[in-house]
Amino acid sequence: MSTTMTRDPTIDVRLNISSLTVTSERMIEILPFTPTKRWSLGDAVGKSSVRCRDNGVAIVLPSEVGWHLEPVVLKLLDLLEPMKSAFVRATTDEMLDCQLACMAVFTTSPPSCSLEARTIGRIAELGLSFDLDLIFAPE
Repeated sequence: MSTTMTRDPTIDVRLNISSLTVTSERMIEILPFTPTKRWSLGDAVGKSSVRCRDNGVAIVLPSEVGWHLEPVVLKLLDLLEPMKSAFVRATTDEMLDCQLACMAVFTTSPPSCSLEARTIGRIAELGLSFDLDLIFAPE
């Protein structure tokens, strides 16, 4: 009898805010939070030869291990809730692109990626687009 270890999926959630015309420095000035990451048009992406196609800032949450996406998404939405009106005003006035980006890496089965209607409503109230990447990475 063989025993196979199954690793739980890793879930990453981040808020990306970007623009072709507004600099990341300006975004930091107007947004009601301090981003955990920033980039400028033309910056190298990591150590690759790929270059950033826009300016931007991000709030990157720590990776979590688990079988459900929604609790991790809710952590980011809860973080933004106290500053929601200031966030929406700043991103609307400057016409910034805002995206809730999620990634799940799994070895056997993907995590549950369902979101309740209330969660989808909260995402929409913030004017966020939604991106979900599921990455199968067999051992």
